[in-house]
Amino acid sequence: CRPRPHVSCPETSSWVGFCPESSQGKMETRPCNAAPCSPHSQPEPSNLTVEKDLCECHNGGTCHLKRRTCHCPAGYQGRHCEIRACPGPCLHGGICHNSGHCSCPPEYTGETCQTPVCRPPCMNGGQCVKPGVCSCPSNSNHPRCATMCPGGCEPGGACVSPGVCRCLPGFHGSLCQESLCPQGCYNGGQCLAANQCNCSAGWTGLDCSTPVCEPACQRGGRCVGPQRCLCPVATHGPTCQNYTCTRGCYNGGMCVGPDLCECPVNATGPTCAQPLCDPPCENGAACGSGNTCLCAPHTSGTRCQTRNCDYRFVQEPYTRGFRKLVKKRVETKCGSNTCYRTMAEYQTVYKTFYRTVYKCAGD
Repeated sequence: CRPRPHVSCPETSSWVGFCPESSQGKMETRPCNAAPCSPHSQPEPSNLTVEKDLCECHNGGTCHLKRRTCHCPAGYQGRHCEIRACPGPCLHGGICHNSGHCSCPPEYTGETCQTPVCRPPCMNGGQCVKPGVCSCPSNSNHPRCATMCPGGCEPGGACVSPGVCRCLPGFHGSLCQESLCPQGCYNGGQCLAANQCNCSAGWTGLDCSTPVCEPACQRGGRCVGPQRCLCPVATHGPTCQNYTCTRGCYNGGMCVGPDLCECPVNATGPTCAQPLCDPPCENGAACGSGNTCLCAPHTSGTRCQTRNCDYRFVQEPYTRGFRKLVKKRVETKCGSNTCYRTMAEYQTVYKTFYRTVYKCAGD
């Protein structure tokens, strides 16, 4: 084939030739003074300039020589980047024009035809939610939200016809402005009649503000929410029914008060951690494992009941008290004079004695 090449050699001293898609040639780049062209392309004289852009890209697009396609900048599309892109997909049947704007159907508007149109428009704060349909405030149910109850029907009513409000339970008056329960009905309660609230589950009281705990909180616990007790210190459980023993109760002991354990017959101590032997150990012996007594020095036997003593004579002091009659001088008044007289009275005196006793050596 003898295609029409696009070549240029003024600066780089090389030529570029390519064949159309219908030919069998391919793009080549060679110096202008190189060997002759391949059978499918021919060079032009070195003073020849490129006749036109290989891809004819517009709006700042760049040409991909091998693929002969345009790479378009943001906001443009098309084979030659000649089409301005729309800001997003045109919705609801809208059509994107080369100008970059969506052409919307009559019932929609907006940059991407996303906004429905109500004709005539919604009034009094109504919102167009789909073509020709308005969402109206409570004082109007007119198709275009025209005012039917100029004074409104708040807070407990809805406008059902021109100037007529339908009140919710618990409200009355021409505009539903008066409440039958001025104290309010809280936590989901509803006003049924004058000062009478129908409380939701878990609440009670004139205004449904008092929580209910069933069964009731125990041991000084306070009901702070439906079936929720706030327990005092040293108690726990859903209804504060359990005491807390911070150190625990061992060997089957039970916590019966704040840090107070009730021990079984085979244990003792503040936490029931100390075992008891049955029958009990004697002479101060401690109970060990396996119901065995740990005897103190000079004792023996299965229960340490026998004292093994080396008895010795010991002088042991003791004290006795006696009543002793003593004389005492007493001062009294004799008119303007001071008189003295001697009186007898008993006083307790103590005297130490000694006695000889037998004691076990080491005691």
